[in-house]
Amino acid sequence: MNIGDASEKTGLPAKTIRYYEDIGLVVADRQPNGYRDYSAEHIERLSFLKRARDFGFPIEDCRKLLGLYSDEQRHTSEVKALAAHHLEELQLKAQEVQGLAETLQKLVEQCDLPVAVTQAGKGALVDDHPQCVGAIGSTGTRAANALAREADVVIAIGTRLSDFTTASKSLFEDANVRFVNVQINAHDAHKHGGLPLEGDARRSLEDLTVRLQTQRVG
Repeated sequence: MNIGDASEKTGLPAKTIRYYEDIGLVVADRQPNGYRDYSAEHIERLSFLKRARDFGFPIEDCRKLLGLYSDEQRHTSEVKALAAHHLEELQLKAQEVQGLAETLQKLVEQCDLPVAVTQAGKGALVDDHPQCVGAIGSTGTRAANALAREADVVIAIGTRLSDFTTASKSLFEDANVRFVNVQINAHDAHKHGGLPLEGDARRSLEDLTVRLQTQRVG
C-alpha cells in the first residue's frame, strides 16, 4: 500500500511516516516506479511506534523498543527495564511540572496577575483558579484576548509566541506593549523585541516573585 493508505491505517500523518523513514525507524519497500510500498509488517511496526510515542517514549527509546519488538529471542526483563526507566523519568517530570505550577500560582496571587494559557501550556494554572482567563490566541477565550489587546506588559513563560498564540501578531494592540520572555531558548527569548530572561522557568519565576513583591496589577 502507498503512504496515504499507511497514514489512514496507522493514524500517523504522512509527514511523520516520512520522518520515521529518514531516521531509519521504519523503512518502506520501493515499487519499480520508486514509490513507497508498505506491507502489513510495516503497518504493524508503525502502529507500534505510534502507541509508544503516545505513551511519551522518546525517539531513541522507541528505536530500542522496535528492536526488541522484532527480536524473537528478546527477554521480557529488557522491555520491563526500559519501561521502568521511562516511568521514572515521567514521575520526575511530573514533580518538576507540579513545582513550576506552584511557583506560578504564588507569583500571580502575589501580584494579582491574570493568566492566559497557550494550548501547550494548558494546566499550568488550574482552570478554576480565579485568575485563569483561559486560552489565548486564535482559538482563545473572549476574556483572555480582550486582556491581551489592552496589555502594556506581557510576561511570556516558555511560549514561542507563535502566530497561533498571537493571532499572527495582531492580538496585542497597545502600541507600547512590552514583552518579558522567560525562555531557555535564546532565539525565542528575543521575540517581539522582548526583554529576554534566559533560563529555567521555575527559577526565573522564583526570582521574579522576590523582585515583584511590592508590585500589583492596576
